[in-house]
Amino acid sequence: MSKLREPSRKRVDLFLPALALLLCLFKYRLAVSLPVEARGYVTDDLLMVGMAENLLLGNWLGSYGAVNLMKGAFFPMFLAGSRVLGSSYLSTLSLLHMVACAFFVGQMRYLICDRRLRFLLFIVLLFDPCSCSHLAFQRVYRSSVTETLVLFLFGSYFGLYLRARLHRSSGDWSGLWCEGLLSLIGGFTLWALWNAREESMWIVPFVAVATILIVLELFGAIREEQRLHSQIGARFLCCLIPLALLAGGNRWIRWENEKHYGAAIRLEEVDGEFADALKTIYSIKNEKESPYTTVSREKLERLYAASESLQMIRSELEEQLARYDRNDRNREDGQVEDGWFFWALKYAAYTNGAADSLPKSQAYWKQVRLELEAALDSPDSDLERQSVMPSALMSPWRPEYLTQLPQTFRKAVDFTISYREVAPLTEASRKSSEAVNRRFEVITNNLVVYENQNTEFQQRLLTPVAAALNGIAAVYRAINPIASVLSAVIYGVFLIFCIRKRATEHVPAFLIVLGMFLSSIVIFCGTAYTEISSFPAIRYDYLAGAYPLMLSGEWLAILYPCGLLLSRRHRDNNQRI
Repeated sequence: MSKLREPSRKRVDLFLPALALLLCLFKYRLAVSLPVEARGYVTDDLLMVGMAENLLLGNWLGSYGAVNLMKGAFFPMFLAGSRVLGSSYLSTLSLLHMVACAFFVGQMRYLICDRRLRFLLFIVLLFDPCSCSHLAFQRVYRSSVTETLVLFLFGSYFGLYLRARLHRSSGDWSGLWCEGLLSLIGGFTLWALWNAREESMWIVPFVAVATILIVLELFGAIREEQRLHSQIGARFLCCLIPLALLAGGNRWIRWENEKHYGAAIRLEEVDGEFADALKTIYSIKNEKESPYTTVSREKLERLYAASESLQMIRSELEEQLARYDRNDRNREDGQVEDGWFFWALKYAAYTNGAADSLPKSQAYWKQVRLELEAALDSPDSDLERQSVMPSALMSPWRPEYLTQLPQTFRKAVDFTISYREVAPLTEASRKSSEAVNRRFEVITNNLVVYENQNTEFQQRLLTPVAAALNGIAAVYRAINPIASVLSAVIYGVFLIFCIRKRATEHVPAFLIVLGMFLSSIVIFCGTAYTEISSFPAIRYDYLAGAYPLMLSGEWLAILYPCGLLLSRRHRDNNQRI
């Protein structure tokens, strides 16, 4: 009987990789057939393109301007690297996403032994509609790399944790090179995520807890294995590699900025004097609160009176505020939302000349901060202090947020689970000029669909590709809400069962699923807080990191118990044979 079963097993082993390869080719063909979108936003897409162009010319991130040290440097590096390799932007994104899916699923082999179940998880992640969507793929912006980086980062840390558990249970501590490779991958993607978006602080809780769990496993192994201190100690060093790469990579960026701009900072809105000045401005209370606005018009008048430096840029700031007031949620109401105010502030000081270089910017904003702090400390001042959030990117807390935040959190969760609005772009780029379109085509090696041009391309190729991708998205919209409820039920029931049976061997599976769900919650909370306090943030490009975490968490919660049932059934069949 065992000999008759062997050929069938070999056919399955060959069939699944071949099928996975065919599906990857199909997904790749769809992805690279899409155009990119060209947006001439000088603070967003066009900024990324300009920085990538300067990197290719050897000019670092370009000449100092009002905005080029306000956004992370990783995505321009990614754009420039893809151009140097001769690949197109969409091709590089697609291939890296496929590799990331395979890498993540590969680390799950310690949890899910059945190849068919791992294959299903791979397909679910591979065809995630967000990975071929307009705002998180075709747009030449940093959200496009988020999903891939998240899969690499979480996969590497899960792999390190599971291997530590495996070594401890088996007593075999060979294969250190694998932990070293996982640590290098985790360290690079940690640094990349940190420098792709300014709000990447959401990964800190996961990295901290994952590192602690790995260290605890290794400490437990040291107590049990008295003769293997050197092998286990080497794993401790591997745990530090990601943090060392993050610190070293950030120090390198500061060094480059110091060399080219004259001050050793990474981002002006994170660790520069501008961030400190903005927090001081936010720490002053309004006399009357306005929605989404921490710096009201009446407060701004008091700031002008308290700071000669702010008074110096008054005309430029008023001009910028009038411009942004025409574009926020409550247009032309005289108030400017927090999501736009700091841009107006930065542009005003730059155009005035008070902060047209990085050393001058550092000195100017330090002076603004000192003047406002002195006014706050003065007993004759009409300025009243309020508490602020740890980050200058977050608006101060208000009591009404206590009721608004849960409601907006549910809105963000529902938006993500339902895959609302996730779709490819099928129309021409209307937010840029012909010259900007050409710059996007050169840097990406991809086609930009122009207005009244490329109609044959749209009719013959883009329309069927978009139809196929919309069909895939429709499947996810139908299945994912059911999968999310089912996974929560299975997770809860199985957790209760294991607690009652004291089945500690299932702890890694529960911790991994819990880690993905909690990390998703952190993203949802941050997005919801931004939505109610600063600017509209419930969009799938801002939530791009939550989609792979949501999918992998849901399906691992479902597939892990299924794998246990299949393995038990297989053991029963072998016993009968």
